[in-house]
Amino acid sequence: MKDPRLDVYVYGLSYFDREIKEGLYDKALPVQEEGIHILLAHGGDEKHIPLSAASLAAAGFDYIALGHIHKPQILIRDQAAFAGALEPIDRNDTGEHGYMEGRTVEGRIRTEFVPFACRSYQQLVLNLHEETTQISLEEAVKSQIFRRGGRNIYRIILQGMRSPDLMLIHEKLKNLGNITDVIDESWPAYDLPELYKRYSGTLIGDYIGYFLAKGALDTVEKKALYYGLQALLETGSRR
Repeated sequence: MKDPRLDVYVYGLSYFDREIKEGLYDKALPVQEEGIHILLAHGGDEKHIPLSAASLAAAGFDYIALGHIHKPQILIRDQAAFAGALEPIDRNDTGEHGYMEGRTVEGRIRTEFVPFACRSYQQLVLNLHEETTQISLEEAVKSQIFRRGGRNIYRIILQGMRSPDLMLIHEKLKNLGNITDVIDESWPAYDLPELYKRYSGTLIGDYIGYFLAKGALDTVEKKALYYGLQALLETGSRR
C-alpha cells in the first residue's frame, strides 16, 4: 500500500492460523521505488512466524514495526523494533510500556521509545531480617508504593532471614494497594548448630544432623529442612 501524499509504502501479511512456524518474512522485499518503505510484521517466536534479524536487516526496508511481544525491545537499532503493548496486558508484563516514535533525519529514520502507560506491573522485593515485624513490613510496603506510584500493580517478593517467631499475614499486605501476589522466599533464622546440640538424641536432632552432614543444600533440600524443622518444633516431636 502506498500513500501518495507522503511517498510512503506500507507492507504487511495476512494469515489465518494462530500458529505459524515458518519464517514468512525472511524473503519479504520492498519495491524498487523512491520513498519510505515500512514493513508491519507480527511474530517473533518459534510458533508465531520466527524472525531472522539478519534477513530483515538485508531486505532493504527503512523501518520494520514489529508486533506480538508485549514488552518493548529493539531488534535492529533504528530499523526494527517491538513497541510492545501500550498498557501492560498481564502480571508478567513488568517494566515500562509505551510506543516507538520515528523521525526522518537526513534521509534516515531515527527511533526512540516513549513511555506512555499510566500504570505498570512491578515486582517489589523486600529483604526481611530478624527484627522485622508484621507492622514494620506493612510500613515498608506502603512506603514503596507511595514512592513508586499507587496506580501501579505489584507483586511482592519477600526474601532474607526472618525471626522464626514471625507469622506473616499475607492478606494484610495485599490490602495495602494493587497487589496481586505475595511470594514468601524468606527463611526462618534458626541457629541450626545450637538446635542440633539442644535436641541431640531426638528426632529433631537427627533431622537437623542429616542436613548438616550434607553440607551445601540446593533449594529443594533447604525447603525440606526449614519446613520440616518448623513442623517438628511446633509439635514438639521427640524420638
